Amino acid sequence: MKKESLLHDLWIKRVAKGLPSNIGSKAWLIIDSTIKGKRGKKLHNLQKFRTPHGYTIGHCFVAALLICEDGSQHMAAVKPYLTKKFCKRTHREFKTQNQIAVEILRELALPLETHVMVVADSAFLADFVVDEIRLHLNWSFVSSLDSNRKITVKRYTSHAIDFGRRHLPDLKSMSILWNGRKTLLRVMSTTASVSKVGKATVVVSRRGCQTILLTSVGKRLSCKQICHAYLLRWRIEILFKELKQYLHFGSYHFKEFEAYVNHVLMVALAYNVLKSLYPDHTIAEAKKMVTQSSQTVFLHEIRHDLTKFTGNTIAKNKISQAISSTAASIPLRLAV
Repeated sequence: MKKESLLHDLWIKRVAKGLPSNIGSKAWLIIDSTIKGKRGKKLHNLQKFRTPHGYTIGHCFVAALLICEDGSQHMAAVKPYLTKKFCKRTHREFKTQNQIAVEILRELALPLETHVMVVADSAFLADFVVDEIRLHLNWSFVSSLDSNRKITVKRYTSHAIDFGRRHLPDLKSMSILWNGRKTLLRVMSTTASVSKVGKATVVVSRRGCQTILLTSVGKRLSCKQICHAYLLRWRIEILFKELKQYLHFGSYHFKEFEAYVNHVLMVALAYNVLKSLYPDHTIAEAKKMVTQSSQTVFLHEIRHDLTKFTGNTIAKNKISQAISSTAASIPLRLAV
């Protein structure tokens, strides 16, 4: 599949158009990566990844989920992670997952007055990611801390795991309204110097028997805002599950790199369309409602057009128009 395909042209148009301006006074941008296991000697860009459940061979994607102030969410970006071997063979520039995350932040055309809270796990807490956040006055970055990250308070340096244990007696109760329910946490916060990050707000949060350390840089956030933002990170895990389970995110068997990237683009467009039509429903429910209401009519029209003398051309034009109208109204970033 050539780069000059319809989907590539649509993606270029989306980059130029940017995101809608009705995001609100504040928004959350959740960044994370996902791995889709694949097998086959001839598949392009395969790599071996270490996961909590062992090693997996497949493709890796870095995605961004935008949550607006009104609660609506959009898949704002999805970019494939390319291996060094594949980049060398195809004459592409190699980028780490953190560099891809920075690229996503630079490409998003968000309103200057919107307070953007970028949320990620500890894997994305790198110095150049933090530097990119600090370039924007209205941006904040919330991330978890690895147990071996060094924290310095008043010239006393300790690892994050020891810092958390030492401050357990200082925790105070705090309730957060999340997903319509009150969540009880025990927290404490302080200003400290974090290795490879610099001056930041460090929060020790305990929920039940689980203790986690969070950090925030950029525009200052309260302890409650930091904890609430990190709780929202779970939504991108739900996104990955819905993409794979209901929209066939990894159901491709293409050898060429451009082919499976186009497949991922179609899945992302489908997700954004379903969320825009049915924002209060899950993807499974939205998919079922859309299928019942429109698929039969659309397929009947296509089959009728195919019976005509120039049916192939008419059907292709209808499908192209449907994809174009979708891409024109849905925000998305994807690397080709």
